[in-house]
Parts: sequence; structure tokens; C-alpha cells
Amino acid sequence: MEEIGSNAFANCKKLEDVYTYTVRYPSTSSDAFDGSYIDYVTLHVPAQSVTQYKNQSPWSGFMDVVPLTDNDPQPTSIDATLMNNGERTIKEAYDLSGKQLSQPQRGLNIVKMSDGSKKKVVIK
Repeated sequence: MEEIGSNAFANCKKLEDVYTYTVRYPSTSSDAFDGSYIDYVTLHVPAQSVTQYKNQSPWSGFMDVVPLTDNDPQPTSIDATLMNNGERTIKEAYDLSGKQLSQPQRGLNIVKMSDGSKKKVVIK
């Protein structure tokens, strides 16, 4: 994740914990967390990045910035968003030149699903 857009989490009044797995904090618009009471929310970040997040707005506005642990939720992959009725998942991903990717990348991808079907997928 590189950027959090305008009003992305605006008025999310029941936030308790936010997890970001990026070492460098994502850029955010000034209103990304408007009305979300982040001064009562714990932000979980990679251990090596705690100080960096604590010193950068809006991240510095969180109640606490703590290191991620092995017990924290693991990030989901693009596979989870491309499931069809909870049954088909991506087994392989390729770029347009045919090079196999470890996971789909931003742009146009060719993916092979668990049921053997293939399709083109655009990742924004």
C-alpha cells in the first residue's frame, strides 16, 4: 500500500485497531481519518517502523503505535478479493510477457484459477 485516499476512513467511529504492514508509512490525505477518533485507536506497524510512524501525521495522532506481533492478523492477498463464490482462488499469476509472478501486480495480469480456468485481471 502506498497511499490512503481522501476520506478513506472518515467517520469510522468504531475503529479500535488499525494494522499496516508497510515499512514506510503510506502517504495520506489530511482528511483520511476525519471523524474517526484515532486518538483512541491503536496502530500496529512493523517493529522497525514504530518511530517513523509516531513522528508522521496523521499516524502520530493515533493513541498508540505498537509493533506487529506473530499473533496479529496476517495481511490478506489479492487471492482473497478474486474468489468466486468462495470456491475458486488464484493458483498462478503471470505478467503480459508470460513471466510468472509471486502474486498479481498492479496493472493487467493473467491468472490461472484453482479450477483450471484462466482470465485477465486488472489490479488498480
